[in-house]
Amino acid sequence: MWQNHTKNLAFYNTRRENDIINRKYREGMQSVEPMKNLLSVNGDLSYTAVDWTPLSRIPTLINTMVGMLMNIPIKIQCNPIEPEAQSKFDDYAKQLYTYMYLKEHGHDKEVGGATGIPLIPHNAFVPETMDEAKLHLANYRLAESIAIEQLILWVNKNNDLENSKRLVIEDLVTIKRAALYNYEDKNKNIKCEYIDAIDVITPYSKYEDFR
Repeated sequence: MWQNHTKNLAFYNTRRENDIINRKYREGMQSVEPMKNLLSVNGDLSYTAVDWTPLSRIPTLINTMVGMLMNIPIKIQCNPIEPEAQSKFDDYAKQLYTYMYLKEHGHDKEVGGATGIPLIPHNAFVPETMDEAKLHLANYRLAESIAIEQLILWVNKNNDLENSKRLVIEDLVTIKRAALYNYEDKNKNIKCEYIDAIDVITPYSKYEDFR
């Protein structure tokens, strides 16, 4: 299968050839033979004084597109969906609304003044309005979520994914496919490596994301 793929044999031929042609256009190194055929007279170019050096705006356009996509910030956000995490979130929301109720009706000062023990912790965040409370809860992150997000950021940095990101974007713009290979090394470290999409053999899929 690999031999057929690399030698452009069988059904691998068309897609691989198209990918290579697209990359030539991306680099401004496309063939000018089709233009020669248009300008020739019965195949004779001896009377045609033309500079056949390829001139293309495609590399400039692609560089602009890649630069714009590279500058789009990507924020990793992990949202736990297991019941235990949802229960923690619900408990925090109830606590927040309880503090709002105690503060609004003065119970915190009343009980705290009588017992010396405040009902609302000194450093606790207490929203002033329901809208502020909803906004706060919408951006509230569980400690487990933050920990996993930080872990993913560390893995990305450890694998220099910023450079891989550019290569992936260039492939998506040029040949509409890109590939990353995720694996564990001998020390159980998570590794993520850029793979040339032209060299990736996949089974047929009707989905663009190969699900």
